[in-house]
Amino acid sequence: MALEAAYRCLRASTGEVPDLRVPRFDAIIFVSAKQNYLTSRGFRFRSRVQRTLRDMFHEIARTLNQSRITQSPPEEQRSIVAEILAKQPTLLIVDNLETVEDKDQVLDFLDADLTPSTKVIITTRERVLAHSLIRLEELTREEALELLAYEAQEKGASLTRERMETIYERIGGIPA
Repeated sequence: MALEAAYRCLRASTGEVPDLRVPRFDAIIFVSAKQNYLTSRGFRFRSRVQRTLRDMFHEIARTLNQSRITQSPPEEQRSIVAEILAKQPTLLIVDNLETVEDKDQVLDFLDADLTPSTKVIITTRERVLAHSLIRLEELTREEALELLAYEAQEKGASLTRERMETIYERIGGIPA
């Protein structure tokens, strides 16, 4: 769901799909601590995994082409990243927060250092206390099957009801 939101924001930001209800950003950054991802052929390992705040800063530097971040001493990177992000509307997606090694430092940075021009989406399987948090609960069976049918149609895939039921049984109501 976070990726779908990001793609909608991207399409609105580039003017591909003008929609005044969708926020526009100059930058969209995806940071993930997820070690693997699911494909139609099973699980695949990710080549780039961001497990620490410093890894997150490196991904921000790479995405924004801001080598100044990584060339600065580690103790200065936090303020430099905050300064750079404050200059442009940015969507920052932090995926799989539960597997981040220094979760408290990451949450502190996201809560204390970012200006309102940076919007953050955090995905996690753990309950996290934060203000402005929108919690996604498990989907009902029918909601999950409806989402699966929609996603299959969007991607031009053919899924039988039986296959969707199998997927649902595997992931439960998690909006994966």
